Amino acid sequence: MKKPAFAVRREGPCPIYLQLANQLRERILAGDLLPDTRLETEWQLAQDLHISRGTVRQALATLENEGLLYRIPGKGTYVRGFLAKVSNTSSLIGFMVPFAHDPLTMEMLSGAESTLRGRGYRLLFCNCGRDQARQAREVRALLTQGIRGLILFPVDGAVSAPILSWLQEQSFPVVLIDRYVPGVEVDSVVVDNYSGGYQATEHLILLGHRRIGFVATGNLHISTVAERFAGYRQALEDRCISYRPSWLLEKWQEWDPDRILQNRLTPEEQEEDRRLLSEYLRQEDAPDALFAVNDLVAIRLLRSLQAEGRRVPQDMALVGFDNLDVAANLAVPLTTIHQPKREIGAQAARLLLDRLERRSAGPQKVVLPVTLVVRESCGARLHEREEEPDGLMRS
Repeated sequence: MKKPAFAVRREGPCPIYLQLANQLRERILAGDLLPDTRLETEWQLAQDLHISRGTVRQALATLENEGLLYRIPGKGTYVRGFLAKVSNTSSLIGFMVPFAHDPLTMEMLSGAESTLRGRGYRLLFCNCGRDQARQAREVRALLTQGIRGLILFPVDGAVSAPILSWLQEQSFPVVLIDRYVPGVEVDSVVVDNYSGGYQATEHLILLGHRRIGFVATGNLHISTVAERFAGYRQALEDRCISYRPSWLLEKWQEWDPDRILQNRLTPEEQEEDRRLLSEYLRQEDAPDALFAVNDLVAIRLLRSLQAEGRRVPQDMALVGFDNLDVAANLAVPLTTIHQPKREIGAQAARLLLDRLERRSAGPQKVVLPVTLVVRESCGARLHEREEEPDGLMRS
């Protein structure tokens, strides 16, 4: 095993054995130390930390009493597994998302809950923010409650989280939604993000734009964002438009969805949005149209553009991605890519049921179609065109 880095302080109110116990506990709950991992010996830990074996033994005993460790005489101390013994009649399914009030994930939850309820299952719902360690702790908490399967919107699709890899090794039923995680071969349900990125960009090109920006939140490594960006690039290439790296704005900070929707960003956060956008649009050959990686980013762009005195769509065309309910009711109704949010959850539930009933073989990846929804923000309704582009869905 990889040698963990622990540190203790001899001064201060917290006893040394508790300092070590707390650090070990944090590693276990975060998923850094997986079930059945053998810890260093008492002697090795004592040597590393320059403390007595008795102190190490006291720390390990504390975690053993908490049920986090177990000992095998003559072999060592191990991390205890946390998969509860689940009866085949258990009706509990876990559902974990980053945010509890994100409208995108709430619709996914609704679709999953409706499908599972019809088959006699109940959902245990929790959220974990954007914290990988918290995600691991919450997954562990769900497992100890005896869930039979898990539907997971992973925090960061770029990192193969140790706990997900371990669940894969245990053949525990998991379905990822919205994005997949490289290196973790489990079922997943996503939308055709590439097609969505292509459609959004092509639409702006058909409206006459040749300088189209792509605005993201520093997460181009995540599968959903990478695919939308790839679709955007391909649409430019197919129309003989040379992409410029300066058209990518990826320093956009990621704020809490609920605060964005309720327009409760702090004055400092709003000023940061305006500053980044102002710098971006002051550059030579700046975009005259923007494709936002999602509707939440598009909403912030709309507000920042208006604060800068720029009119949407007259001065800047704007397209989002998601088609949240609020998109049609903004000050300037948002042109966006519709993804079937409720169906994502329903399809994930069906995949999980197939896995539980052993009707599936290898991992399945379901890709659902997306559709362009045209509203005012792109400027299409300002143009008098002899012939409308094919394939546009009217809201």
